[in-house]
Amino acid sequence: MKKILLILTIIFCAFAFASAQTTGNKGSRSDNAEQEIKQLMSEIDEAHRQSDAAAFDRIWADDYVLTDWRGSVKNRAEALAEWKGGEHKYESYQSDDIKVRVYGDTAVVTARVTRKSRSDPKNMGQFRHTRVFVKQHGRWRLVATQVTRIAQQ
Repeated sequence: MKKILLILTIIFCAFAFASAQTTGNKGSRSDNAEQEIKQLMSEIDEAHRQSDAAAFDRIWADDYVLTDWRGSVKNRAEALAEWKGGEHKYESYQSDDIKVRVYGDTAVVTARVTRKSRSDPKNMGQFRHTRVFVKQHGRWRLVATQVTRIAQQ
């Protein structure tokens, strides 16, 4: 009986140790991913302020899709053409209330964006963004963005 109890104790400890190791590794990978995504969010803000189409070209995945604040859906080529054509210019653009949830090689980000457009006077105020990033070939790429205006009280 003592042998069985000893064997069960050893097995339990081994499982507990393996579980702790797995959780620890995932936690650190998740923390690193969260920091990388937050850095990309900062780069996206800066790209909006600078009208930097090259930054979007680098960050967006090949199958990127945007649902803008008006409800229009644009693929990568359409959205990039607007940036290259100078259709978007911002006086200010700043994200806050950023929440990153990482699921393996996918990350879902929600944020509030306060912006003021120089090219479209209706495109100002506060908006909620949901962005989906996927890790492709060792780097995070933005695959989808959905924008909703926050109703004014």
